[in-house]
Amino acid sequence: LTQKSRLDRKPKTMKLHLASTALLLSAGFAPTLSKTLRRNEARNLAERRLASCLAGTSFSKTLTGPITHGEIREAVSELMTQAGEACAGTDLDSELLLLLGETSATLSTAEAVNAALQAEIDAAREKAVLPFWKVTRMGDQFDREFMNGGSDWNDQYELVSDGQTFHVLADDADIIADNVQLAASQPIQFPDYLTNFADCTLGTVMCCHVADRQGDAAGSCAAGEECVDANPISNTDICHSDMENAPVSNRVQRGLAVYDLDRDANNAEGSVNCHGFAWGDNVDYAGNLLFDVAFKKSLMDKGYVKNVPGAPMCGCIEQMPVVEYADCTDITSVTETYTVSADAEGLLSVDMSSDVTYGSCGGVGGLADHYKTINTDNTGAIDSHIVGQGGCSGAVEEKLSIYGYTRSEFEIVSVQSLPEGERTVRVTFNTKPSAGAADISKYNIYVSDTSEALGLSHGIDYIDRDYIDLITVDPPVVGVSYQLETIQDISSRVAPMVKVDTGFTMAVTETKWDAITIGNSYIWGQIETPPNYSKEYMSISSPEITNIIFENNGRAHGSQTGWGAWYEEKPTFSEEGVIWGNKAVQIGRWRIKQIDDQHISVSHENDNVSRIYRDDGTIHGNVAAFSGFLTPLGEPSCAYLTENYLQIGDWRFAE
Repeated sequence: LTQKSRLDRKPKTMKLHLASTALLLSAGFAPTLSKTLRRNEARNLAERRLASCLAGTSFSKTLTGPITHGEIREAVSELMTQAGEACAGTDLDSELLLLLGETSATLSTAEAVNAALQAEIDAAREKAVLPFWKVTRMGDQFDREFMNGGSDWNDQYELVSDGQTFHVLADDADIIADNVQLAASQPIQFPDYLTNFADCTLGTVMCCHVADRQGDAAGSCAAGEECVDANPISNTDICHSDMENAPVSNRVQRGLAVYDLDRDANNAEGSVNCHGFAWGDNVDYAGNLLFDVAFKKSLMDKGYVKNVPGAPMCGCIEQMPVVEYADCTDITSVTETYTVSADAEGLLSVDMSSDVTYGSCGGVGGLADHYKTINTDNTGAIDSHIVGQGGCSGAVEEKLSIYGYTRSEFEIVSVQSLPEGERTVRVTFNTKPSAGAADISKYNIYVSDTSEALGLSHGIDYIDRDYIDLITVDPPVVGVSYQLETIQDISSRVAPMVKVDTGFTMAVTETKWDAITIGNSYIWGQIETPPNYSKEYMSISSPEITNIIFENNGRAHGSQTGWGAWYEEKPTFSEEGVIWGNKAVQIGRWRIKQIDDQHISVSHENDNVSRIYRDDGTIHGNVAAFSGFLTPLGEPSCAYLTENYLQIGDWRFAE
């Protein structure tokens, strides 16, 4: 019965009352009913005029609110004083009873009179409140869809054709302009009956818009232009939106939309403008703030429309996406004016009007700072909704961790120039780079002190490795400090949206081979193998044959062709190269060490022992107790290299 009609915008119950009256008249009861009503009213009026000392006079008193029954009592008392002899000896409560149209039989105490006066005040406030449905006069369903980012007001945009402009917002939504003055002169109902605003625990509402439908200077659509695909002025970065927080608006029970995907200068979601309010003590004017932010400032003044996918366009902040910033509007002042009056019939009435002024709030921190200002006992509650500049990365990682996900990281972990004489600079990443990562147009290598560029010839991509090689025109000069700089973004192969940003710099470090040369033979402490190999190798080789190959699983193999210095494989390299110790030498991740007076072993850092040599000429296999890594390498002592042999304690490896 209280459904609003889109034709007359009046409750249908009024029509039912009229219909009931017509029925009574047609049944012949009208004359009797009318005479009875007129007779009772006349008698009541006569009684009031006989008893009221203010009878026959009308008065009006303006009070600045909020007010209580005390201000009305004081106003009526002042009028009685001004009436002089007419009200001499009249009790104030008795006079108020008459003005209220009551008798002492119904209101017998001062407390009851005060309660009746307060009821008049409350009724005046309730009568002054503009129902929210009257803001658009389009019905609850339209209001709900508008706040979700739908409806014609969100979907249409200015269109220019044959010199004419269509879908002008000032015409399509002209009722909003008509209501601007109402929003400044009376309270507006806060629509907590709409799901978007049903449970605003933090007393905060936010609107986020992703499109501009109006040709003006407030977005990317200029005057006279068509506003298709136009954007608002971006003021924030969207982190993520949890659809479970607003299932009615999203039309799904749960889901997660993540927008902070990478570190690009442009936000992954494009241009978004967020604007909100927190009402604090202005709870009676929360509806006014919603009108000002959602309808006046965002829609009419700027033409901002449409919602961030996965969230309402406007709603309690608990339902909205997590963002880094939001603009803020607050009510800077409210003046409530109550008019207490009585007509010539001696009946008292109370009316209320307001003078509401709006302004920006929060300063640099916007809505988040304003919330903390008015909620000093719970300042941290807003931090999970508005995370501050740069806060999206942490917010997304925290949210994804709930579901067992972690963000991909892609970075350069080392830049190394190969040992002296080589023209290769190796750039190693924490995971495989995308195809084309070795394009030399993406890099600049220069002398740190002079910025003189080290020319690049070409690059080499390795589809199965986590590094690329940049081939220089001339070898880097030993002892000269170089820097590598990225002059284009470098993408990850697995997650191309994760990148090493343009402008990243890292020092180029010099390296040494993890190998020893003994005459024409080599001991390679680490042979470079394809990344899918589960084993690591060390070899001793001569020009024509690989004499022995050690595996990190504790095994060793005899004479083979390949796997040595005279074939295509290369030893690894590192900043340390060969490291000498006490009767020991470490080559890469391998260690040759004299264990005691009788034994020397070749072992891997994983504690597998590939060979144990005993001084009686026998050879033994993998015995963990003979690993060279069980004790520290020690200071260099009794271990050295000559042109023709390697001496380790009492043992010698020679050609």
